[in-house]
Amino acid sequence: MENKIRKTKLELNEIIDKKTKFLVQRLRLQNYEHSNKSGQFLANQLKINKEKTTICAVQDSSGNTIYDPKQINNIFRDFYKKLYSPQINPSKKEIDQFLDNITLPKLLDTQAMALDSPLTPGELQEALISMPNNKAPGPDGFPAEFYKEFWTILAPVFYRTLLEIKEKGRLPSNMNSANINLLLKLGKDPVYPSSYRPISLINVDLKIICKALSKRLEKITPLLIHPDQTGFIKGRHSSTNTRRLLNLIDYSYSKNLETTIFSLDAEKAFDRVNWKFLFATLHKFGVGSSFINWLKILYNSATACVKTNDQTSPSFCLLRGTRQGCPLSPSLFAIFIEPLAAAIRQNSVIKGIKCKNMEHKISLYADDVLLFLQNSQTNISGVTELINSSARISDYSINWSKSTVLPINCSFHNSSPTPLQSGNIKYLGINVSPKLADLTKLNHIPLLKKVEGDLARWKCLPISLMGRVAAIKMVVLPKINYLFSMIPTKPPQDWFRSLDSYMSKFLWKNKPPRISLKTLQKTKDKGGLELPNFQLYFLANRLQFISGWLKHTLLDEPWLDVEQALCNNLEISDLPFISSNIQRHECFKSVNISSSLTAWWEFLKLTESSLIPCKRTPIWNNPDILQNCHGSGQQPCDVWKEDSNAALIQM
Repeated sequence: MENKIRKTKLELNEIIDKKTKFLVQRLRLQNYEHSNKSGQFLANQLKINKEKTTICAVQDSSGNTIYDPKQINNIFRDFYKKLYSPQINPSKKEIDQFLDNITLPKLLDTQAMALDSPLTPGELQEALISMPNNKAPGPDGFPAEFYKEFWTILAPVFYRTLLEIKEKGRLPSNMNSANINLLLKLGKDPVYPSSYRPISLINVDLKIICKALSKRLEKITPLLIHPDQTGFIKGRHSSTNTRRLLNLIDYSYSKNLETTIFSLDAEKAFDRVNWKFLFATLHKFGVGSSFINWLKILYNSATACVKTNDQTSPSFCLLRGTRQGCPLSPSLFAIFIEPLAAAIRQNSVIKGIKCKNMEHKISLYADDVLLFLQNSQTNISGVTELINSSARISDYSINWSKSTVLPINCSFHNSSPTPLQSGNIKYLGINVSPKLADLTKLNHIPLLKKVEGDLARWKCLPISLMGRVAAIKMVVLPKINYLFSMIPTKPPQDWFRSLDSYMSKFLWKNKPPRISLKTLQKTKDKGGLELPNFQLYFLANRLQFISGWLKHTLLDEPWLDVEQALCNNLEISDLPFISSNIQRHECFKSVNISSSLTAWWEFLKLTESSLIPCKRTPIWNNPDILQNCHGSGQQPCDVWKEDSNAALIQM
């Protein structure tokens, strides 16, 4: 018997050895194939080892610290059950009264009919194909890959199910459930339930329906949502929000205006969406009953359970909020918050900053809200009263004690009962102070230190030169490029030199470089590895807004309206075609305009081009022409204007 046991153990050891050798070989193969390419394998090596996702302790509503995993799960369940339960129950009359007092755009009948038309099999397939792979599935355990693999078999059954759902007006109970996974927010204390971001993992079959509906909704949101809102709207970018913010700070200084800029902190914005108010808003926008009924089917029967420490809570009903993880949530939230934004814009008591063609009062990126107000107690009281009254029917609430006021050309004194603090603001990841000269100190320097730390940490990783270039492209480039797109100010030249030095040390493991950065930055067909040239990225980001200047008809763009106002008597579309004499003009004091123009001249020099003079060179108020006429007693601009000669091409 002992011999038999010994023999069996040897056979088992051989099986384990073979499996181990296979796994080691596969790991080597993965390392060989993927460690030098941009992808998940390399990304996992670059990540900081995060703390375990285990929640060791949490405080209950009484302030007691709980350590038992089961009780921790119960605390989170109670927290989210309360969060997703409405705190108010506005009547239809109250909602209609609020919406009737504001003017909102309305869909054309043809647009509403297109939105209301039945979902087609093609739309469902398109929605499925657009879903990324390797994502966690919902409670049923079926990932998107399963549906993609067997879609030809599942499609007819799925479509019949869809028709039955629409006819009966309800979903199967197990289809509309979700698992709530918790992600700790950056810099938050893990013992508080509110420190976590709830991500809803919904079933893929439900997500296909939501995705198909969201694709329809995305087509009409640009028609309904004011340009003040740039979050989740196709063709709009967050960089225009920060550009507008910096423009208005410049404009306030140039016109000696006392301005207060509010950065509002919303309380659980996506989780507090009142459905009655949302559906009434959609109706006000002219969205048809069929589309709204689809949303009611999807939302009215929603349930969820919370997962913590391998514990799953009993399910509970969701009675408000848009689930973070649902494809419909971004567009629906933009629609939900638009009535409040419209009410602020259209309120005559609240005074904003008047520029060329617009009065600027509010800027939004999803739930990140800025208010631009003239510095007066009437304005502060008016806007806080309006937002608080709106909260009583929409559930959208502002945490005033965490909101910040940025005073420009004035000191802020709050005599209202609303608690407000003043100081620098952080908007869309960018630190802004009243002095725009501090932008580099507040943003570029901290980012450079972070990049230095990352590159030093990766130095000992067992990856080749190509893998190190890929690491810079994957992690360093997006961070720096984002900052360049948001802030136009040029960092000092030693900033770029330091960045190049840190990259060189990382690429060559602190050894003398064998190939120069300039060579590595060339394309592969020219012997390089396409290492990012950050000075060129900075140049490209500053140039991108010049295309907006040239499309001069787009004055409904808020950022462009302020820049045109900063130009005074010059047309902003003419600036690229005037020589460097423009530096003496008032508009060159603007941080955005001067940065874009300087980048334009750098680009012309780099490409050995010259557009001055050219057919588009302006005549009216052109400093080059006026300088030549100075002292002659001639007033050419008035004569040319009467003859409609705006540019050389018209002469």
